[in-house]
Amino acid sequence: MRLPRFTVRTLMVTVAIVALAFPLYRTIIFYKKYYNMAIFHSESEKYYALQLKNETFTKFAPSVSPDRQREMMAQSVARVRKRKQYHAEMKLKYERAATHPWDPLELDPPEPE
Repeated sequence: MRLPRFTVRTLMVTVAIVALAFPLYRTIIFYKKYYNMAIFHSESEKYYALQLKNETFTKFAPSVSPDRQREMMAQSVARVRKRKQYHAEMKLKYERAATHPWDPLELDPPEPE
């Protein structure tokens, strides 16, 4: 059995294939990473929307006065709305990043408290 000839042409073709494979691999890795982050932020947004809908964060001790309960309720609603908005923005950011993985990505802002 005769071995194939090793020529400059075969070397150039091999280098071209490898040169195209590495960026493609990197693009696929970034797509998966950004897509998973978009799913995470989508689920977080749904969680906070459900909290707002069901008001599941409004359990107070019986000794708390009604005025203080209203104040605490308003603070809780504001905090949950900020978190929901944050995750909605992050979801859009990562959805765009998943479809354009070659673009640079800015750092995430800190999550609201």
